[in-house]
Amino acid sequence: MKILTTDEDYPQLNGFGTFLGLSDRLMQTESPFFRAAHTTRVIWAGHRVIYIFTNSTGELSLYYDIELRDPLEQKSAGGGSFATTTLITKKRIFIPVPSELADEFRVETGSREFFVRFDLLSNDLSFPAT
Repeated sequence: MKILTTDEDYPQLNGFGTFLGLSDRLMQTESPFFRAAHTTRVIWAGHRVIYIFTNSTGELSLYYDIELRDPLEQKSAGGGSFATTTLITKKRIFIPVPSELADEFRVETGSREFFVRFDLLSNDLSFPAT
């Protein structure tokens, strides 16, 4: 997994200094989702960081679940809605990491192991008439 960091504050990055590269598999199957307007919500607790991205109509969400091998250093659960600051490059999409979690993804020596799951969630509740 790729990480982008900056030590300077750029207004265009909405105060974020750490960005997490999405998995290769997601890039192959779901990258068009991120090229359209969407919202960003993040929830974290224990061993998990969960991103929920929702398209502008609210009908489709992408669930991106990161399970860390080691528990988060931050002992309390947290989360919220964050300014969407998705960075798109030719080969990778990067999502913002809230400042409360930035240290969890910084690797200065060794490696950090985690597992990723993702899925599209539809809000389409139309059922065929019986």
